[in-house]
Amino acid sequence: MPYSFTWSNPVIESRGSGYYNYYNLSNRKKVDTPNEVWYKRDLSATEISNNNNIPSKDSDGADMYRKLEEIYAPLAESNRARYSDYHELQCALEQKYRKNNYPQYSDAERKAMYACELNMTCFGIIGTTLSSGYVKDDPHLKGEVKAASNSTTKEYNEKTLSQQFRNVFINNGLDISLFGNARFSFAVNGMTKRLSVYLLENDEDNPVSDSLIKQMEQALNTGKNAGNLFYNMLHNASAQKLLKEDERAKYLLYSDFYEKTGLDIRDFTQTEDGFVNSEGQNARELYKQGLKDFSIRSEFKNVAYDYFLILERDAMRYDISKIPDLALSMNYQSGSVRLEGAESFDYSA
Repeated sequence: MPYSFTWSNPVIESRGSGYYNYYNLSNRKKVDTPNEVWYKRDLSATEISNNNNIPSKDSDGADMYRKLEEIYAPLAESNRARYSDYHELQCALEQKYRKNNYPQYSDAERKAMYACELNMTCFGIIGTTLSSGYVKDDPHLKGEVKAASNSTTKEYNEKTLSQQFRNVFINNGLDISLFGNARFSFAVNGMTKRLSVYLLENDEDNPVSDSLIKQMEQALNTGKNAGNLFYNMLHNASAQKLLKEDERAKYLLYSDFYEKTGLDIRDFTQTEDGFVNSEGQNARELYKQGLKDFSIRSEFKNVAYDYFLILERDAMRYDISKIPDLALSMNYQSGSVRLEGAESFDYSA
């Protein structure tokens, strides 16, 4: 019978103002109802008379926390509705506050924004005490914060990657002046993380040789260069919504399955009941076995399995044997990168 899976609504319900352990993190206190946060708290007459320096809404700096809560509370509620898994939330916020998204802000300012949004989402509180040093670095306290536009982010990525390519070529003994004005395409297969260099347009005065192209490929495939480049392009293509849905679905299923099992889902046969290998083993069962040995906290293993079922369901909408591997490309000319998004390439040639 056809494979079917019903995904329960993963939304984490917000419970109003106050401290609450929304993601049930074991290293933080759990409460039945939200506790009043210190920077909104009125002290009793007894507490005031005892003069124990108990943090309260009248403490120096408490107004900073209240101002930031007003800013981050709506974001936190939206995050809880979107991310039911703590690690998924962490990854999303790490991506959000990358330098290329906020290039005009310092590392300390971006870390402060990350910490404030993460704490507000997870616990409904900006900081536990006045000693939360990152709070004072949040640029929202100085005025409106603006993320870079897509065009600004793209320009920043291109400049950064251009310099990284220059360093890779120089470190591998290549003189970039030999490239002349030739135009290249650097394409990375997302499954193999293998980079190929294509000559799109040669320099008429100083033609690039096949030997030089092979040296370029060798340099760019050294170590984790190609893999790191792919993930950078993947982030850019995702942000600009350039990925084809079928190729994205195949790639996400492949990546998650390979990470947990070390097996290639492309070697499996797609059936009405999921993916089966030559020995008749179902990919779901192999995924469960892989999770047993995978380095992940036990309470998140069911979440990981549910996530795999979602990826499998999305991929089952297509015949993945007919979908090209996800390959991302960028153009390179005169020492500069031009990000082009996602393209399909035939690596069988």
